[in-house]
Amino acid sequence: MITGHLASPHPLPALSSLLLFLLGYAAILAIPGPNLLAVGLVSALRGPRGAAPLCAGIALGAATLAAAIALTLEATARLPGLPGTLHGIGALLLLGTAASLAWPRPASPAPHAPTAGIPETPPARFQAEGLMAFGAGFCTAAANPVTTSFFAGAFAQLRAEGSGLVPLAIPGVALTALLFFLGIAQLLSRPLARRAALAWQRPLRLGAATLLAVLATAILVRPAPPPSPPPLVLIRTP
Repeated sequence: MITGHLASPHPLPALSSLLLFLLGYAAILAIPGPNLLAVGLVSALRGPRGAAPLCAGIALGAATLAAAIALTLEATARLPGLPGTLHGIGALLLLGTAASLAWPRPASPAPHAPTAGIPETPPARFQAEGLMAFGAGFCTAAANPVTTSFFAGAFAQLRAEGSGLVPLAIPGVALTALLFFLGIAQLLSRPLARRAALAWQRPLRLGAATLLAVLATAILVRPAPPPSPPPLVLIRTP
């Protein structure tokens, strides 16, 4: 005889929460910022292949940040009253992220790099610059305050729902960031597309902020989920 119970009785709503998380993360990636502008500049100078190390560094840095936040939440998962607390904290952090996107701090303009007359980069120097670009992308992504707030809020909500999908969100972050920035490198290697992205910076910010605000509101109007049941345990008896 085999006895046990299911860890996630509602897998489809849990998967929809994960998809909404990845959609919100993609909206944040679309905001023109240091990473997006760096990928556009490097791809303009060296082509999409030259920007690949930077894209990989950003993806790994974002996944590392996501893993650190997920581990922190998991370490406090057994505290009393955590599901209800995380329910509210997650919504507030998402609202804070939306506000930071809608009203960003003014940034100093970056110097314009020339695109003409650039000599061909030797292979050894190209590899060294690729490693430096990878490290720069990793560090900027791992220390991004907007992404930190978003991950903390979204993971808190996923953890409170008891879906058990937070570990799946970490490779999802890496894959989403990698595919997004590789696509951006291919697109922004064209000057016209790069100028259009900068011109639409404000509407993109407001659109992403609106999406996150809607997600936060949906969390607030829902009742806090009950604690998740233990995972499925199978016991075979003769």
